[in-house]
Amino acid sequence: GQSEGNVRADFTAVQHALQLDAVKGTPEHEVLLAIREMKAVKTRFQLYYEPYPLHKHWIDGRIHSQLGKNRTVTRRFAPNNVNLNQIPKRKDGGKIRSLFIAPPGYLWVSADWSGQELRLSAEVSGDEALTSCYVGENKKNAHALTAAGIAKRRGLEIGDYSKFMEAKNNNDPEAIAIYDKAKAVNFGTTYGCQAPKLAEMLVIELEEAQEYLDTKNKVFHGLAEWQETSKRDAHKYGYSKTLLGARRHLKKALTSTNKWEVLAAERQAGNATIQGSGAEMCKASINAMYRDGRLAEKGGYLTFPVHDEGNFLVPIDNAWPAIKLIHECMTQQYADMKIPLESELSVGRSFGELIKVGTNPTEESVMAAIKKVQES
Repeated sequence: GQSEGNVRADFTAVQHALQLDAVKGTPEHEVLLAIREMKAVKTRFQLYYEPYPLHKHWIDGRIHSQLGKNRTVTRRFAPNNVNLNQIPKRKDGGKIRSLFIAPPGYLWVSADWSGQELRLSAEVSGDEALTSCYVGENKKNAHALTAAGIAKRRGLEIGDYSKFMEAKNNNDPEAIAIYDKAKAVNFGTTYGCQAPKLAEMLVIELEEAQEYLDTKNKVFHGLAEWQETSKRDAHKYGYSKTLLGARRHLKKALTSTNKWEVLAAERQAGNATIQGSGAEMCKASINAMYRDGRLAEKGGYLTFPVHDEGNFLVPIDNAWPAIKLIHECMTQQYADMKIPLESELSVGRSFGELIKVGTNPTEESVMAAIKKVQES
């Protein structure tokens, strides 16, 4: 007979029920909304409101998290006490981020790599469509390319890239909705995400998720081919490599009799190259700042990285020289990459209240942003 497992009641299951099953305005829908909010509040308490006060240092009253630079096989930072990688961006993200404030006389500086994973994907795969998003005079939008492909597959008028961009720039609701999903598809599949997981992430049916996946692989067919090549190479050599040559050993998992272990290891092969290279890029930039010495001379220092974003404190009186050095180190060439790197700078009184400076900071633009911070 059919075996039934445990009923799922986690946040994702509630989201799926709201999106795919419950009818708006019904008692069931209202109950699910209440359950979702309760789960969200419980998560916020467990991640932020309860642990943060416990880690306040008894001398300076600040949190000194351990960054854990060597704790993961992907080479990413894995901080704890508290886990800085769990700081959210959306919804209550601003409130949590505003807990991280600059001391008097200092400025909070955020330097965020623009499309780090996709640039690395373009580099390792040589995909022409993806490369066109970062090289050349008329750079395209990677997410819009995928979105236009989805629209074309559905027979929509905005299936042409130029028409899609026009609709998106005019805030067309349909174009915006497709674009948001295409963005999630591009980032999710960079790490080997398959249709079932994609359906769970986007709260859509499995067939629709597979449609998105097939479209993305058609648009960026060179990247799809590289992902298959990375699997074959991992089977051949027993490991995958970052752009600087660090190895992720996978032989044991790839030769397992458990097919799920093998499939997971195949996904990890390409993932290790992209994530591992991104982690090396971050650490190389931090090391460059340290070796240069000028950031410390100006009184600036790293507070913590969050994924592909570096956060710093710099004295307001020496802001421009310090910020200039941070930007130079964040955009320095990594390995032998031909795809250029971009870093978007923002400044503010705290991590949660930032004013964007942009990807090409000048002394004038930085000082103008600082003036806005001081006037706010």
